[in-house]
Amino acid sequence: MSLPFSQFPSTARITPHAFKVFIPQEQLTDLHTLVKLSKLGPLTYENSHSDARFGITSVWLTEIREKWLNDFDWYHSRLNRLKYPLSPEPRPDSA
Repeated sequence: MSLPFSQFPSTARITPHAFKVFIPQEQLTDLHTLVKLSKLGPLTYENSHSDARFGITSVWLTEIREKWLNDFDWYHSRLNRLKYPLSPEPRPDSA
């Protein structure tokens, strides 16, 4: 069974090339350390509204930080992303 993303449109103007995503363990460890050492701001009027009308909430930020530190498995996430063909073609607006 072929993946739905394995065929490029016949009108594509570029020839994509497959590549693998690899992030060294040292960089992942550094990221984990930075998240662990990051200080969260105090609870304020603006970040205490659950409807997020002023942006992300303090509760959300605290929870997502804890998930990154304790639950997120970068290796598993990378394996999941590698199921799909990747192609590092430049974006048209990046020239």
